[in-house]
Amino acid sequence: MGALRTWYSSRHSLISMQGVTLQLCLGLLILVETFVCRSYFYGPAMPLTEQVLRVLDDALHLQGRALHFDRSTVLLGNLPELDSMAVLALITGLENHFGVTFCDDDLHSAVFATVGQLSDLVEQTLARQNE
Repeated sequence: MGALRTWYSSRHSLISMQGVTLQLCLGLLILVETFVCRSYFYGPAMPLTEQVLRVLDDALHLQGRALHFDRSTVLLGNLPELDSMAVLALITGLENHFGVTFCDDDLHSAVFATVGQLSDLVEQTLARQNE
């Protein structure tokens, strides 16, 4: 009985250790994958407006259409995908991507009028946060 308990305990410890190792490996894999994907799609050298366009494209599921927009592209009233739920998804996407939190007072319809105004909001929020 003692030998069986020792065998079980050593196997259980090995399984537990392997589980921790497996979890650690999976965690590192996810971290590396996130970093590599984010660096590929949202590289640090990418201009702010281009990053905003990529987040816009992702949030509204535009399948690459937003990547052809420029600062003067009209958003509000021009994109049927930009409804109230999409605005929430866009705000959340921008906050997550840039690591910022927008003030409620800054979020009004004029901000979503053009790509340039949306980019300006992000730039101003980043500047305020870095003060």
